[in-house]
Amino acid sequence: MKKIISSVLLVGILGLVAGYFIFAKSGGSYINVMRLLLPSRNILQGIGNAVQGVEKMRLNILLCGVAGALVGLGMGIAPRVITRKRRRK
Repeated sequence: MKKIISSVLLVGILGLVAGYFIFAKSGGSYINVMRLLLPSRNILQGIGNAVQGVEKMRLNILLCGVAGALVGLGMGIAPRVITRKRRRK
C-alpha cells in the first residue's frame, strides 16, 4: 500500500512540474508559481489574470498532475495484479 501511495504522489508531482513547464509560459517567460497558487487579490489583478489566461493555465497544470497521479496508480497496482495472475497458474 505504501508503494502505491508513494508512486501516486511522486508521479503526480512530476505531472504538475511537467504541466507547469508546458503551460505556464506567457510572453516568453514563465508565470510566477505563487501567482498560479494564490487567488487574485483585487479586481485589477483578476483582470490581468483573465487576459493572460491564468485560470486556463491552472486547469491544464492540474490536469497534468491528475494524469500523472493516475499513471502512478497504474504503476503501483500493475505489479500486484501481474504477480497475482502468475500465482494462480
